[in-house]
Amino acid sequence: MSQILTILRAAHCRSTHHYFALDALRCINTERGGRLADILLKHYDQYLKGAKDPDAKFRDFQNHVLHVGDGGWGGATRACEKWLKTAVNHLNSEEWEYAAYDLGVLSHYFTDPIMPLHTGSSDPEGVVHRPLEWSVCQSYESLYERWKSGKVRVQFQLPEGNNWITQAVTAGAERSHVHYHRIIEIYDLERGVKSPPEGLNAESREILSEMFGIAITGWARILERVAEQATCKLPNAGLTAATLVAAIDMPVAWIIKKIASVQEKAAVAAIFEEFQTTGTVRVHLPPEVRSVRTEMAMTVNRNTPINPPTTAPQPVPVVSSTAATAAWAPAAIQSPAPAMVATTQTTQAPSIATPSAGEPSAPAWLPAASSLHEPVAQEPAVTMEPAAAAAAQPAVASVPFAVSRVADSWSTQRQPSVSEQSDLVDAPSIGPKTAERFTKIGIHTIGQFLAVQPEVLAVKLETRWINGDLLADWQAQARLVCGVASLCGYKSQLLVAVDCRSVDQLAAEDAAALTARISDYCDTKAGERILRSSPRPEMEDVGEWIEDASRGEIRQAA
Repeated sequence: MSQILTILRAAHCRSTHHYFALDALRCINTERGGRLADILLKHYDQYLKGAKDPDAKFRDFQNHVLHVGDGGWGGATRACEKWLKTAVNHLNSEEWEYAAYDLGVLSHYFTDPIMPLHTGSSDPEGVVHRPLEWSVCQSYESLYERWKSGKVRVQFQLPEGNNWITQAVTAGAERSHVHYHRIIEIYDLERGVKSPPEGLNAESREILSEMFGIAITGWARILERVAEQATCKLPNAGLTAATLVAAIDMPVAWIIKKIASVQEKAAVAAIFEEFQTTGTVRVHLPPEVRSVRTEMAMTVNRNTPINPPTTAPQPVPVVSSTAATAAWAPAAIQSPAPAMVATTQTTQAPSIATPSAGEPSAPAWLPAASSLHEPVAQEPAVTMEPAAAAAAQPAVASVPFAVSRVADSWSTQRQPSVSEQSDLVDAPSIGPKTAERFTKIGIHTIGQFLAVQPEVLAVKLETRWINGDLLADWQAQARLVCGVASLCGYKSQLLVAVDCRSVDQLAAEDAAALTARISDYCDTKAGERILRSSPRPEMEDVGEWIEDASRGEIRQAA
């Protein structure tokens, strides 16, 4: 399995949904589940096509959401129930290719509501929706590694009963909605448009890595359940031919992936340009957001435009009077239960300590609070499914989920947000127009850029202002951000400007002395141009860079 997964992840994954669908296969623990995973890999083309078709073909965006704050509005649970039944029927008929497609579709509808922006609706969300999702997609590897090696451990125990997948989706959306307002508030739109990974700060990465764990682990448990519920004999699917075909198709898949990347960058740039010009997004509003708002207007009585409340609402878990409470809370909001978080099964669910409602500060890129519409109290949409319907379902004895955190800090395990496999446009100092120049000479990734001598690149580019010295600086900046987890574009630019040009050199620096050099440089015109509106690095920040650089040395030595 590992070889074909490596090939598919490297060339055939074009979205977060593709990665979720594949990475969950590594988390399957049952024998029948493993056989089903091999069937999905044998028919990877249909499995991955299904994982993307709800966006690309169906475009039924109301089925991609579960709005916890709007009375459970949205069709995610209904879509999951439908495609679960279809998939099981095709498995029982031994129509493996159709079943692979069905399960790919099901994975999309299941994981979408576990992403916070699919659990509510507001004007600020409309602005950041597409840029933030692009940042998540471009940061997938670092978020995935952060979850795997960090402090979040997900224990995902599915309930019994006929509506088990409805309960799973609902509980996932409730847990995700806790972060809805905060993830919008802390997203750096301007940085995210220029360099998608830089739009996510440490807090948003912590939130998203936890959501990744829930989505990936949850999908693995669902595939195990599907394999057990199917009455057919699951064959041993040989993967040799599929691996060969996947390898042969790599060049074509890579080209398609790059085209999709360019198109998405253009769409995100258009959103940001409209927002900068008008203060809102209407013309370039993402189609999924526009579709959801249109559907909501037809079914929910709203007297004012959708806007964030001045006090962020907290989700209320939907449970019956006799049902066990879903244990979704991480340690920060979960009732103390040291023994319980270490086990994979629980006999009684810990209660959720709901965070007190606060007044989140508006993101820097939002209009002043006085320019926003006043929020209007809304009646719950009692006729809407699925959350309201979930409360009426029979109680279940099992605990749907549990999230625990291990003692080791994520900071000791985190990885750089970009790598040598990243698009060149994600490197410091290289914008879209400059990246296009490199594309014309066959340089597409950071790794390709670093592999060529600066003087050779300067000759090939045939551009007066891009000389060998400048290219050497850009390469030094790129090596720093690829090797040090706490660095981003402008921080690496500052380091190179004060002649700290490599991970090894940074690891050997004294924090106080380096901070002083950077501070002096920030007082110059050149330093101000690098900083723009960004804060000056403090000695605590510089110390963190040095510490991360030291870890980078250790990883390379290992």
